[in-house]
Amino acid sequence: KQDADKEGEPAEEKRLIDQEKIVVPDLISRTIKASLFNAIVQLQGHGTILLLPSLIRYSNTQHGDQVCGGAVHGSQYLVMALVTGTTNLAGRVLAYYLNGRVPFRVAQLIFAIVLAACYGVLLLKLGTVVMLLSIGLIKFSYSFTMLEVYLILSDQTYFGTDTLDTYSGIMCTTSYFGTTVGIAMAAFLTPYTDVLCTLVFSVLQIGVVLSMSNIR
Repeated sequence: KQDADKEGEPAEEKRLIDQEKIVVPDLISRTIKASLFNAIVQLQGHGTILLLPSLIRYSNTQHGDQVCGGAVHGSQYLVMALVTGTTNLAGRVLAYYLNGRVPFRVAQLIFAIVLAACYGVLLLKLGTVVMLLSIGLIKFSYSFTMLEVYLILSDQTYFGTDTLDTYSGIMCTTSYFGTTVGIAMAAFLTPYTDVLCTLVFSVLQIGVVLSMSNIR
């Protein structure tokens, strides 16, 4: 009897594995949406790496600081570190806390609107403090959203079990595109032209999030 049980084990295991396979419909559509979501997140997050010092230089020149073309100096480096470091940490902590507690589209829609609003506020040129607060919120939102990007990349219920590697890889590749475009805009455009372009992408992100109805 024991031998018979052992012979039946592989067949039983195969049956269980087959039952666990997840096949999802509209896989191409899901991949396009997830890829756009990922690319825009990377564009926003990595673009601010160069955007923040560019905005500080612009602010310096507007206030008559012409030393080295208004270059970032002194305590401004500490301010940049605090704005980027603390907000990234806080965003990631909140993301882990809310994961599973708040639906994807609710949380990401809120942060997509916050991001668009922050870029809109930056265009108003309301001063250095408002500028730093806006950039801080952008970095906070980026850090929060990145956890969701990582979860989607490994989500079998979104990409399917047999197709996860291929289509998750496609989504992952768009990170390089978004990062390249974000950094290029910050490097080669004037600060507020960059802000305007990123605002357009941020508004597009709201529509992308609303269309992603297949995520928990």
